[in-house]
Amino acid sequence: MIALGLATDTGFVKRALKVLNPKKFGNGQFDKALTMKEFSRIFRTDPVSEKLNALISEELDRQEDIKMVQLRQSQVFTEDFRNAQIEEYGHDQIP
Repeated sequence: MIALGLATDTGFVKRALKVLNPKKFGNGQFDKALTMKEFSRIFRTDPVSEKLNALISEELDRQEDIKMVQLRQSQVFTEDFRNAQIEEYGHDQIP
């Protein structure tokens, strides 16, 4: 796992092995080999998790869009206010 770039240290590998096959590695014995089937569990997708991740991502995108709209509205308001001051008081009179 370290050689593939999926882990940075052996402690993480041991924790991952326990999750992938608790019966085989749960007792602290790490001398057995991880099978390809067990290894492939890392890449499985869970439909519930995928939907939750998509929902969270959509919400974050929506919030970012709202922030951008609010920022643009405040910039337009500021520009409109400044333009109104220029029209009323002249360019040299604005603080």
